Amino acid sequence: MTIVSSIAVVPLWLWQDLPWQQSYSVKDTLSMLWLGVGPTAFGTILLFSVIATAGPTFLSYINYVIPIVAYFTGALLLGESIEWHSLAAMLLIILGIALTRKRVTN
Repeated sequence: MTIVSSIAVVPLWLWQDLPWQQSYSVKDTLSMLWLGVGPTAFGTILLFSVIATAGPTFLSYINYVIPIVAYFTGALLLGESIEWHSLAAMLLIILGIALTRKRVTN
């Protein structure tokens, strides 16, 4: 997926930014390489390990966890208040995920 998107974006980047006319420091270049390779590689490895252990259906539940992470990130980093009804909503999200993960035995 990353390779195909790079094939689509790199020609546009070459045409639009003219990188051969820019000057980039070693620090800038290494930072960009790290951001492109490091988190991408880590995320891909994490993605496939979750699929291997818990399955693709469980992985699709990550979209329900994103608001929870965003809520607590806002509270911790931005000092936003934590309210009881938001905690109740998050509990419902977590309970819903837990219910779908419960195995039914016959």
